[in-house]
Amino acid sequence: RVERYWNVDYRPKTRLSDADALEAFEEKLTEAVQLRMISDVPLGALLSGGVDSSVVVALMSKLSAQPVRTFSIGFAEESYNELPYAERAAHICRSNHNPKIVAGDAHALVPLLARHYGEPFADSSAIPSFLVSRMAREQVTVVLNGDGGDELLGGYPRYAISDFERFTSTLVRGVVRPDDLASLAPMFTGSQLHQKIFRRLLLRYCSPELNFAFMYSSFWDDLDRAQLLGQNHSPQLLPTWRRKWLKGAADHADSAIDRMLWTDNRTYLPDDLMVKMDIASMHTSLEARSPLLDHEIIEFCAGLEAHHKVRGGVGKYLLKKLALKYFPSDFVCRSKMGFAVPLADWLSGPLRQTVRATLLDKTLMAPLSATRIQTELTQFERGETRHASRIWALFMFGQWRLADAGS
Repeated sequence: RVERYWNVDYRPKTRLSDADALEAFEEKLTEAVQLRMISDVPLGALLSGGVDSSVVVALMSKLSAQPVRTFSIGFAEESYNELPYAERAAHICRSNHNPKIVAGDAHALVPLLARHYGEPFADSSAIPSFLVSRMAREQVTVVLNGDGGDELLGGYPRYAISDFERFTSTLVRGVVRPDDLASLAPMFTGSQLHQKIFRRLLLRYCSPELNFAFMYSSFWDDLDRAQLLGQNHSPQLLPTWRRKWLKGAADHADSAIDRMLWTDNRTYLPDDLMVKMDIASMHTSLEARSPLLDHEIIEFCAGLEAHHKVRGGVGKYLLKKLALKYFPSDFVCRSKMGFAVPLADWLSGPLRQTVRATLLDKTLMAPLSATRIQTELTQFERGETRHASRIWALFMFGQWRLADAGS
């Protein structure tokens, strides 16, 4: 039978001082890393240069008698290139580091992505994930990574709410539940001034966990989806989906921070990030292990009070305190980059003709609205690059249809 064998609740709390929380966290993470270093085949680590993977590599280096083999991918475009940070972390940890700049032919991976994921998977960071996995497999069979840190301790920008904002959201929750506010989300997804003002008030001072609803509107908000799907649009699908998760979060967590974490750990993490890494690594027979997703660490962090996770508008507070034991403050406290790719450059450059041919094929893109697709493509080609993620999502849908037809 199919049944849930494990769950985690964010309501029971363990009151710890900063020093005790840090000591317990380091002990648990060190144990999780040590367990995942047990291997009878060559072992390494994926090192992005971010705090999460850097801490994992630091602990691996402390536990290993030999230099850890680390692997990193970067881009020629400086604003997307985190290689200098990865190389700096590797130097501090004295790892045997293997960096690589993504070449201009990365777009050739697109058909492979569509075929391996078996669904219209629109996370563009799957490309560097595929490439770094392929590079690592040339030397090792098992790698550790830093996946899960943001979902443990609130590392995304949407978590950066102040103590005052957390207080006001608690007051609002005493009057109205976040899942009841979910029905307001479509009203505030537009770009007009009054919509922006109401959206900021709603997300900052009333219900920060509604960021979950707006996160996905960077691809398509409710009105856009309705136009794209036409007669196939189901008006209640997204509102019902939002209410389900927001109600679950409200039932299992008492603070806005924990409610966002509860939701991310049941949607974004398992449905996007873990799928992305699992497929990207296993296509080369590389086994990826995630110490930060150890169930004891998840339970420990769920039981921490919110100020150990987000403090003064800074997320991953406890993880960064641990990182400061191994790395300098300018390395740890810089702005988050994420595993982003120069998507607009790719779509308007080497992929341009393939994108046009795919999106303008009405049969291939059915049942999506050809009129709406043409509008999006025209706006993008005229320089509206902020919606590059929409073009990529449409493109991956079309590539998935092609891969499905050829299988």
